[in-house]
Amino acid sequence: MVDESSIGQSKAKCVCSFLQELNDAVKAKFIEEYPEELIETNPSFFSQFTLVVATQLVEESMAKLDRICREANVMLIFACSYGLTGLVRVSVKEHTVIESKPDHFLDDLRLNNPWPELMSFAEAIDLNVQDPAAHKHIPYVVILVKMAHGWAKAHGGALPSTREEKREFKELLKGRIIAMDEDNYREAIDASFKVFAPQGISKRVWGLDP
Repeated sequence: MVDESSIGQSKAKCVCSFLQELNDAVKAKFIEEYPEELIETNPSFFSQFTLVVATQLVEESMAKLDRICREANVMLIFACSYGLTGLVRVSVKEHTVIESKPDHFLDDLRLNNPWPELMSFAEAIDLNVQDPAAHKHIPYVVILVKMAHGWAKAHGGALPSTREEKREFKELLKGRIIAMDEDNYREAIDASFKVFAPQGISKRVWGLDP
């Protein structure tokens, strides 16, 4: 990074100058002072940054700098190298993230209890249509509504509940695929678990004070 013209000059000054050539938009300055002394005598110096990168510091200085940066809410990266090996440590204050959405959100498509208009729409579509283009454009919701309705009729009004019945229901869906590019049926297979989901409004919603 430095050349013969830099001999006899401050390393910090030369390196800072060359680093600025990498990006003209960056403002850089150098300080000729031992890092350990700067940590001891001027800890507020580090609060002006959003990120501090420290290299080859002893353990005691690392611990002090870590406390300084944490109090100033500044991210700190330690780097040490020993020949061809080295280590990097990142130090930052704990950041709590709260997931505001439920872990497993289940959209209610009413697949197992369709309202009259949805059922009427589904009944108007023939799953046995011979036209390949029409077959691959049947909405997967319609496929599941009709297949669930057919299953319930054949099983005394009950939907698949056991592991074996759920597997059998998926096999019925797979059996209706007539071409490799029918993504609608693959969507139906992937979403088939929604047919087995509990019906109605959840207890948590019922428990809300109106």
